[in-house]
Amino acid sequence: MDRYLTYWKRFLCYCLNALQRDKAVLLRRHGLGFSSGQRRGLEVYRCTHATGSGRTMLLGGAATDGRIMY
Repeated sequence: MDRYLTYWKRFLCYCLNALQRDKAVLLRRHGLGFSSGQRRGLEVYRCTHATGSGRTMLLGGAATDGRIMY
């Protein structure tokens, strides 16, 4: 079970990092696109886990450059 939880955490981090990219570039380079509901949900999730220091703390990791890591 822990292995699958790790996979989901990594996928969530990937999606949150991909959210920062331009929609067209994301689709062209990565073949990934979010529906408006998915995008909104990821943005809400990101906003609720952001700290005032400009860092994003999430899933046991922290990144100083705005990226999210596990």
